[in-house]
Amino acid sequence: MFPMFPAGDLVWVDGLCVLQDASGQERMAVHYSRRESLEKQLEHGLAAFDTEENRFKILVSFDLENQWQHLRGHPLTTHHGDQTYLQFGDVYAHIRVPKMWEAIQDPNAYESFGPFQGARRKLCLEEASASGDIGARVKLGGKPGHARVRLLDS
Repeated sequence: MFPMFPAGDLVWVDGLCVLQDASGQERMAVHYSRRESLEKQLEHGLAAFDTEENRFKILVSFDLENQWQHLRGHPLTTHHGDQTYLQFGDVYAHIRVPKMWEAIQDPNAYESFGPFQGARRKLCLEEASASGDIGARVKLGGKPGHARVRLLDS
């Protein structure tokens, strides 16, 4: 299904969804992760299924430091106001992206929300950085991906 990679490479897919591309055609997209081992990811990005060739083709490759701004898990369609989103996450659906072909390919279009309620939690806002604990991410100041929230037990 991914003939562009060397034979024997481990390729995982998740975040499978179907949405309309710019021409109005329904297309299947997935997040792919090509790995050397379970611990080491070599590359990742989004791929679209080509129905004529019966295989996936890479749409966009993401920076390896991009740990959350991509499709994952089992996306659900949700609505907020006039906007339709794909919403997903690892444990709960805390990440969303507009359900548009162009948006899923743009890491800056992804938003994430943390669990802000809870008796024994405190929030620590930090600047987003490639290092350190990933934590839960939030949209802050209208700039998705430019801030993060780390939830710490008090």
